Amino acid sequence: MNYSLIVQSTYNEIQIALFQDDTLLESVNESKKTASKNILLTLDALLKNHNLTINSIEYIGVNQGPAPFTTLRVLITTINGIAFAEKIPLIGLNGLEAMLAEHSNPHFPITLCLYNAFSSDAYFGIKSADDTMETGWNNIDELLQRIKKEFGQPMLAIGSGCTFFQDDITKTLDNITIANPLPQFPSMEFLHSLAQKLFTQGQTEEQVTPLYLKKAI
Repeated sequence: MNYSLIVQSTYNEIQIALFQDDTLLESVNESKKTASKNILLTLDALLKNHNLTINSIEYIGVNQGPAPFTTLRVLITTINGIAFAEKIPLIGLNGLEAMLAEHSNPHFPITLCLYNAFSSDAYFGIKSADDTMETGWNNIDELLQRIKKEFGQPMLAIGSGCTFFQDDITKTLDNITIANPLPQFPSMEFLHSLAQKLFTQGQTEEQVTPLYLKKAI
């Protein structure tokens, strides 16, 4: 039996999932307000609940973001420390690309994923029917105007930013459908499937870094 961990940061919490082979054993959440002091305790309790230790873990898959800077940095710094101390391989995962891969719908030629990048900016990912992907960040008004100009086909919108930017979206774009129910982040199961594939291919890292699409000014 092989055990692995998948971790990711959202806008409200960190999530840690324990897998046995392809089976999700348990997933736990820790508020971003207490993550810095409780993440190790939360992880330890999760492992003990299944009579495991950190040495039982074959690899750790990490959603590298985008996500709020502080919470994402706390999570990745902690996981890098654990991996270094215990010599556990890491798998870095792009959260935007994972969302587009998991939630694209064949009925929509274009899929748009949005996250709040603060100060009226958005992290975005765009996937076309030919599987072409673009990711980055931009002012939300400029981004939506560009999309209106360049993409005339029906579009599906996903990601937690759709809630935050809903008024801007509906005001600017006529050919877009916000998914309902709205997937806000990649599922732990899908992240695990990506990480498992990369681990099998030997694409591991000794440490991972946050995905900072938005550069400091």
